[in-house]
Amino acid sequence: LCYIIEFSIMGKVLFMIRREGDLFILETPFFRRELETGTFGLRTNSFRNLVSGTEYLYRPCREFAFSIDRHYVNSVQTAEYQAVDGTVLRGDDKLEFTGSSQIHIGDDAEELMLTFRILETEITAHYRIYSKIAGMRKWLTFTALNREILLENLVFDDTLLTPGGIPSECDFYQGNQFSPAPVSFTMEGTE
Repeated sequence: LCYIIEFSIMGKVLFMIRREGDLFILETPFFRRELETGTFGLRTNSFRNLVSGTEYLYRPCREFAFSIDRHYVNSVQTAEYQAVDGTVLRGDDKLEFTGSSQIHIGDDAEELMLTFRILETEITAHYRIYSKIAGMRKWLTFTALNREILLENLVFDDTLLTPGGIPSECDFYQGNQFSPAPVSFTMEGTE
């Protein structure tokens, strides 16, 4: 499956979102972000500055993490046990990719929505790109399908971007599990 939605003026493409199989590519004149879905969940494979040519991501990484009713959910799911604040959480519940959609917003914005299901909850990751802005908006929407849920430990963006390069003599950690990681700009719901 491949589709392309682009916005152009007088033949010049200002921004586009395209799908190539399991890859979703968001591109503006300033950056290109490559997302991948699969049996593992959702991850970012690349985040490139198109002005300088610099790759800001040195390895594929998760998009988000949270707990639903004390079950740890990671956008790149593994069958590992995770210790959070002394509590052991199983990480074997996997996100099920249920679909994607796009909407055009005015003359200068496009939004990609990637929807997943897990633990009787629907999660949608929203990515909005703009033609004249060197950035994007990202947010998550949670919908409990059959009952109330307890949502905790939300990390809504964890893309591990390193625009200044990777420092060689520093130790950095990410998420609620304090996993070793490169320097990053992480937004965490418990901080």
